[in-house]
Amino acid sequence: MLLPLFVVALGAISASLAVRPEVAGQARLWLYLLLPQLPLALLACIALARAGQLKTRLVPRRGDIFLGVLTATVLIIAAWAGRYLIMPHGSPRNAWLARMYLQLGDPLVLQSTWWLPLVLIIGPMLEEVVWRGWLQQQLTARFGDVRGLLLTTGLYAITTVPTMLPLGDPSVGTNVLFPLLAISGGLVWGYATMLCGRATPAMISHAACAYFLVMQFRPGL
Repeated sequence: MLLPLFVVALGAISASLAVRPEVAGQARLWLYLLLPQLPLALLACIALARAGQLKTRLVPRRGDIFLGVLTATVLIIAAWAGRYLIMPHGSPRNAWLARMYLQLGDPLVLQSTWWLPLVLIIGPMLEEVVWRGWLQQQLTARFGDVRGLLLTTGLYAITTVPTMLPLGDPSVGTNVLFPLLAISGGLVWGYATMLCGRATPAMISHAACAYFLVMQFRPGL
């Protein structure tokens, strides 16, 4: 269990750096999120290659794009629905969403930044190589399919815990949105990976969700 704990610790450190007030709206925020994924994904690929599972876990096959788009659509609809259930118009909990998007930066600047779409695609795909491509397989082999899925999702959600206090608001308390997104996404991506035995649908879905939620979702508050 040392390996998953190491990945969790690195993810939590990355998240805590990205939500510091002084990096709000800056390129450093995205570097903090992306850079740790590069060595972890490389390590995951090396481990999978040595186990003879690199092609099985990460090479796309027919139907992966469809499953990736389908799960992304489900999650995006769930995000819209959750936004109105948890934070209806006029609710003080809208402060959570406002704090999240203020941390990301001015939408006009984001939409004019040429490299950001690449980060929003590459970063989540690397993350899925690590979590669903590698760690879920390790945990499933040890604990079984369902427990492996739930454990992977739980550990993945823990990496977002450092965002709760910095993005919180005095009127409504700690911000639970990132952990909720991590749990929802982790369950869907993990289940898709369990069904097909590959992480490629999760990679496609995560990248699509990240791009949509950052660049397109931003509702009026």
